[in-house]
Amino acid sequence: MKAKNTVSLLLMLGFAALIGYGLWVFLGASLSGGKLKQGFLEASGRIEAREYHAASKISGRIDEIFVEEGQDVAEGQEIAVIFSGQLDAMLAQAAAAIRKSQANLKLAELEYRRFARLLKENAVAKAEYDVVENKYLLAQEEVLTAQKEMDRLNADLQDTKIIAPIAGRITTKIVQKGEVISAGTPLVTIVHLNEIYLKVFLPTESAGKVAVGNEAKIFPDAF
Repeated sequence: MKAKNTVSLLLMLGFAALIGYGLWVFLGASLSGGKLKQGFLEASGRIEAREYHAASKISGRIDEIFVEEGQDVAEGQEIAVIFSGQLDAMLAQAAAAIRKSQANLKLAELEYRRFARLLKENAVAKAEYDVVENKYLLAQEEVLTAQKEMDRLNADLQDTKIIAPIAGRITTKIVQKGEVISAGTPLVTIVHLNEIYLKVFLPTESAGKVAVGNEAKIFPDAF
């Protein structure tokens, strides 16, 4: 009888200890939660980062792409190269136009110098000299025009090399080698790791209670 009472007493004490521990945990959590929530608005949100796109200014085929998703890149680093058959053809035409205009300029200059000498000797009329001089001036303008066109096309040629607009991490590789793209097509998405922010969603009745400079406590789900 005495042993039975002892066992019952031990069971009661163990049960009371479990209840006491449960109350301690519950009260501790409630009190700490009360302190945390006092003066704070509770809301959910997500961590985001500012995204940038490296895009092409010209149409063409992706000839090479040098990056992969998850790779870090430096600002100005070459990401891809685009091949444009149309641009290559235009460059060849512009080079031919420069050679032709320079040849015409040489002939016009020789004729101009000859007529200038003859004019001094009164061997040609002033009207004939004026025609030759005008032809020489037009030849000079043709060379300048052809060179400007070549400079413009060379600038387009530089645009076939796609570079990273910022330093960051490649999060999305949008195109693959061999794909044909149009002007303005983004090739990759780059995240600026120094521009990470938390976007929080607040209900309308709570949004007006938040001001710049208010303290915020962030608890990532992962931790």
